[in-house]
Amino acid sequence: MDVTVETLERSARIPSESIRGLSSEDLSRPTPCADWDVRALLSHLVMGNVMSAARLSHGELPDPNSDFLGDDPSAAYEASVRDMVTAFRREGVLDETFQHRFLGNRTGQELLRIRVMDSIAHGWDLAAALDHPRDREPELYQQVLEYARPMVASLGSSGNEHFAAPQEAPDGASPADQYAALLGRRVPT
Repeated sequence: MDVTVETLERSARIPSESIRGLSSEDLSRPTPCADWDVRALLSHLVMGNVMSAARLSHGELPDPNSDFLGDDPSAAYEASVRDMVTAFRREGVLDETFQHRFLGNRTGQELLRIRVMDSIAHGWDLAAALDHPRDREPELYQQVLEYARPMVASLGSSGNEHFAAPQEAPDGASPADQYAALLGRRVPT
């Protein structure tokens, strides 16, 4: 199943809804991602968007240890989404092959899927950390579940330490909670 840039734009709105109106106190709240508070999670999300835009544009990749948020995390996130979407819209980019530092050679289409998966995963993490609704865009989460299951299974078998083992989702869990459990999050009942 091919994913579109419009899917990416929808997925980017999920974290955006939680990011708007963050207070400085919110940035230090813990998240479901081990060792990451909200600020570190946002930095990771913005870094992924910035790296994707640079990679797809054949630009120089920024230092992953850079400060990607500055004084306005919401503005940094929105700018990173705009740049990433622009890069994914470039003619022919989805058919090109790019080097990814963890995943090896991937097509633009595969990188698009990964950005969608990352956006909605961390959108769920932010919602959980900030006590916001976790079940936004249920149709999108259901769509992503269909192609995420085999990808997550292959990542788990590769011994990649960046991904937690899948967890059991509670009975009747929403597609968003099912997706979070697939990615190793403990879903509240």
